[in-house]
Amino acid sequence: MMVIEDVIPDYVEGNPTIMISSSMYGFKDQILTIRDYLVSIGYNVITSLDGTIFADPHLGNFENCLNAVEACDVFLGIIRPYCGTGKSEDGSITFQEFQHARSCHKPSWFVIDSRVGHFRDLFFALKLKRSVGYDEMNRAMQCWVEQFSKDKNKKPGVLDLFEPDRTRRFFDPECFAMQDFVNQKDVPRDEVVNNWMQDFDDITDIHRFLRSQFSDKNKIEQIIKEA
Repeated sequence: MMVIEDVIPDYVEGNPTIMISSSMYGFKDQILTIRDYLVSIGYNVITSLDGTIFADPHLGNFENCLNAVEACDVFLGIIRPYCGTGKSEDGSITFQEFQHARSCHKPSWFVIDSRVGHFRDLFFALKLKRSVGYDEMNRAMQCWVEQFSKDKNKKPGVLDLFEPDRTRRFFDPECFAMQDFVNQKDVPRDEVVNNWMQDFDDITDIHRFLRSQFSDKNKIEQIIKEA
């Protein structure tokens, strides 16, 4: 069982720096677990959750987050159904971080909550049946989740679709746009690179993916040099 540290790890000169980009609500323990694992295998980690993003007092939150993207060596993007409250007319700060990482040619890895795929399938089914808005979609999803939650044999990734606070929206359609962005939906398939999104149901799935991708630090350092 992984232990979540309650202290911010020290910066180690010479270690590659990974930025974790994700919405935080209902996911803070998982972010800290990811951070602690990456630190344990020789990386510096920056994330808005623990205050390791430099907050230039002359800049706003969005600019500081985008500057952090520029400062990192490696970018880890996490797509979740809930995209966060930090938004502007250009979308959530998380989505803008994704876009900025690509424009800066940062070596990037992405994981995606399997619920996004479930929601997309449900939304497509609802759209086929009749035209619906996102508020109606949320109500339909609530009924769908409550029906499935009665079956205790269903895997947690399907069961646990609600955040503890039911007054919050647990789904934001922007997650589809983030998925399409990483997948480069409008780019010819033979020109697409860096579109791998690893599905996860829980933190164990993320940990397995991180171990397979980042345990060979020499390989990552070579990728950074070539970026």
